Amino acid sequence: MQQLSLPLNLPNTSANEVTWFQHILDVLGVSRGAGWCDKFGLSLRQWLMQHGHTPIKTLSLFSGGGGLDIAFHDAGFDIVQMVEVEAKYVQTLRQNSMPGKWLENSKAICVDIREYFPHTELEVDFIIGGPPCQSFSAAGRRAAGVSGTKDARGILFQEYVRLLKTLKPKGFLFENVYGITGARNGKDWQKIQNAFKEAGYTIYFRTWGNDKWSLGTNKVMLSANDLNQHLFIAVWKFFEEKLLEVTGMADLVQLSGYYQYNPRISGVMTFHQELKVNLFWRVVQCVVRGIGVAIQLSAQGLASLWGVEAENVFSYLQDLRSMGYEVRNHNTNPQIPKGEYLIPYAFPTLTPRSVQLRKNLGTTDE
Repeated sequence: MQQLSLPLNLPNTSANEVTWFQHILDVLGVSRGAGWCDKFGLSLRQWLMQHGHTPIKTLSLFSGGGGLDIAFHDAGFDIVQMVEVEAKYVQTLRQNSMPGKWLENSKAICVDIREYFPHTELEVDFIIGGPPCQSFSAAGRRAAGVSGTKDARGILFQEYVRLLKTLKPKGFLFENVYGITGARNGKDWQKIQNAFKEAGYTIYFRTWGNDKWSLGTNKVMLSANDLNQHLFIAVWKFFEEKLLEVTGMADLVQLSGYYQYNPRISGVMTFHQELKVNLFWRVVQCVVRGIGVAIQLSAQGLASLWGVEAENVFSYLQDLRSMGYEVRNHNTNPQIPKGEYLIPYAFPTLTPRSVQLRKNLGTTDE
């Protein structure tokens, strides 16, 4: 019989007081369950219309597949135009803008924002959008370093500013990864803020999520007298569910020290003293502790840290990937030098939908 010890020391999940968001759910008659997010959006939109709310005319920039647009639509904003350069995403936007669809009557425009010049008759009260984040994100940092506003994508905020000056909306929302605030020691974020201020706006910004955790512990401990890959993955999924249950959020990536934040969680994996443990599970044990994690290393470098032979490292990396760990090299991310590897996180993050899962490490230790 398999035994697990997972002393998370999580606080009592029973609420001592009704939170503001729960109060909103109660007013709208929405309960958390399957598809509750969509029900919440529809109910919120209906409530606003019933109470005479006038929709706020809004222009969406860098629209992607329309996730931000749908959220603002539900919150009482009227998305009049959506600007997106990727044709495949514009197809999605147009499908969702047809009669009877979520963004009915919105107009999707497929154009590079640098070539987007709105008609003089276009009037909007608000602009939303988030320029490409790769120049500021943790993934970009780990793959190629933070290029920030030195990267072509990192200066597209200037087009956002141009349109603010042209259309003069009453307000705007500029969204990006929170790594933008620390890129190049904060110089880029200051530059971006100054540009918005010069356009005539008072800036308020907030980083969401980093101060919302209250777990009662900074360590996850797993000990077992018999362990297999499925059980290992299940334990992490269980922990994620507990995070969601207690905090309403499940972001192990951020807790583990995502980008410039210090780790707020550490992992310890132990085995029963009588259990025969093969070298692969010793490697997993090291990874859970963060040994050889979040740093680009050669096979020899990883072997030295893990106490294994360098010639076996590539095989171990493939096995880690098979159980949901994200593993990168030159084949998955060309910015990483050949012969070096990167395990971004100390826990399995890949799902069947993960982009990284569709990338191949290759067949040899290059």
